Amino acid sequence: MTVNPLPPPPGLPGADPSTTADFQRLLEEFVHGAAGTGHALLASSDGLPLLAAGLPRPAIEPVAALITAMISTGHRVADLLADPYQGAAPAGPAGPGRRPGHGAHRSAAAASCDDLVIGCGAGRYLIMRVTPEVTMGALVVRGGNLGHVAHAMSRFIAQHQRHFGDRVRLRLREDILSGTLAP
Repeated sequence: MTVNPLPPPPGLPGADPSTTADFQRLLEEFVHGAAGTGHALLASSDGLPLLAAGLPRPAIEPVAALITAMISTGHRVADLLADPYQGAAPAGPAGPGRRPGHGAHRSAAAASCDDLVIGCGAGRYLIMRVTPEVTMGALVVRGGNLGHVAHAMSRFIAQHQRHFGDRVRLRLREDILSGTLAP
């Protein structure tokens, strides 16, 4: 059986981004190069937009806030599912309704939500965590290949997540808020 590999995601080759404009170009290349992508957005963990490509300006701030809230809610749900008895008040070593030691050895990864897919009128909205402080959202338009866009987005994140440390994140936020770079 021959499997046709997906083309490499846009923005992967070349030098590391060093300016806000470089990051913007990479995000725009992702949107235009990953077939079926309507727009993409990077937001900080406090819900502020960092970069956007293909998204109408009035929608940038609300979408940034929503994707951050969704991934945060996903973390809370994952945490509850990892330890469904956490709401029960302990009474003695095990507590009512709790098995002894239940949840005691739970790893941080067990209570993690790194990806979400939401069906919407325009298609499907894919949300992925880039770092604990940065979330990426992308619209997969109706008829678009969710798997292809998710794969391209995963590769984009793997290639560039190391660049989203505190210094770069703050610079992107300053550029967006000051109007230096219009998303």
